[in-house]
Amino acid sequence: MLFRIALPTDFTEMAELIAKQNNREECHSLHCEQSEQNVLKELKDYATRKEYAFVLAFENQKLVGLLGGDSTFPVDEIWLWGPFILSPNWNQLANSLFDELLKCFPDTKKLTTFSNLKNQQARDFFKAHGFAEKKEFTHQYQCEKAEVASQEVTSEDGIVEFERSYLKDLNALHRSAFPNAYYSIDEMLGLISPDHKIWIKLDEYGNFCAYLFGMKTPNEEGFVHFLAVKHEHRKKGIGSQLLRKAQRFYFDEKGLESISLTVAEANNARRLYQKNGFKLQYTGVGARKAL
Repeated sequence: MLFRIALPTDFTEMAELIAKQNNREECHSLHCEQSEQNVLKELKDYATRKEYAFVLAFENQKLVGLLGGDSTFPVDEIWLWGPFILSPNWNQLANSLFDELLKCFPDTKKLTTFSNLKNQQARDFFKAHGFAEKKEFTHQYQCEKAEVASQEVTSEDGIVEFERSYLKDLNALHRSAFPNAYYSIDEMLGLISPDHKIWIKLDEYGNFCAYLFGMKTPNEEGFVHFLAVKHEHRKKGIGSQLLRKAQRFYFDEKGLESISLTVAEANNARRLYQKNGFKLQYTGVGARKAL
């Protein structure tokens, strides 16, 4: 068995292997896409920023397993995909890949997984390697353009794009609503572009009420990363107003066909998303390991 770090020249073969595995719930890793074409797009996109870290296993020059994922650059955190393994000796090869990953990327400080709830094999594997699994599940929702084509148009009054004058309020709400967020405010601001937006909702007096951070993914899909409304402004339809803004932007202006988001089991915002055309796709569970 040969083990080595993945190179861009491996991406096509990697995408083929991942797609074969990731369409099955019992092998599904929610950190990556499922179709071969979309996985390949993801890999190429991360490669442009050098934000990927994988180890591969070859047997008789054939790719039979991989473990790794998208990462920071330089590599100190990896959001793991897999393990994706074609060998019948799943546990043996998975253990070897895990050891090789740590050996090849020795400066890694944190590993994160997000497995389908029914992917018990991967969940057990990561727990055996000291990963702490979250107590609550996470649900992934998707909204198709066709599902909201006839929805009532809501007002965009008071919705503006981010300006520096809103930074203090944005930072305070983001920290309180998402204390363990995978993007800090500084990271979000660094991502703002014609396709990646932070929308702010203001009340009739110009006071900060809420925000939504959305991005266009490499696979031509919208993704709502964060949506939060200040406590005193809840139950006023503001969440729906921001979601409709994101839908109009990504569907009508950007021509995308779907928008996805994830939400925790205990988050009562699930009803908000369902009301605005989002349907449950998968349920997953995250786990983390500090090194």
